[in-house]
Amino acid sequence: MNSSIGPRVVIDTNVLISGFYWSGIPKRIINLWLKGKFRLYVSPGTAAELISLLIRFEVPRTKIKNIKKILVTHSVRIIPQQKVTVCRDPKDNQFLELCLAASADYLITGDKDLLILKKFHQTQIFSPKQFLGKINK
Repeated sequence: MNSSIGPRVVIDTNVLISGFYWSGIPKRIINLWLKGKFRLYVSPGTAAELISLLIRFEVPRTKIKNIKKILVTHSVRIIPQQKVTVCRDPKDNQFLELCLAASADYLITGDKDLLILKKFHQTQIFSPKQFLGKINK
């Protein structure tokens, strides 16, 4: 884990996948994370969802192994203790649970069901573009 003192951040699965595989804003966010500009928090559930989708998308095993290694070495793993039932899609609640457990400053997502909340406890919910604008100020 990088010893950065930046903001605490949770990134949803789709943004992570986009950042690892395509150029654009999600890729820039991944690069900022790997440079230590913020601390990324993951839970066993969010990490498992990421790996599951990579397998489903038939990503080569070596690439999946590299992504797992990056997660282990560059993120903080937390096991949420509190259940949340705020989202229309129950699978999205795990990101809010993680935000709560990590005292996250930001949740970065493209999911409209999460974006509509705008804020959850102390966590601001931003699109990748909003987050990039905020962190680059």
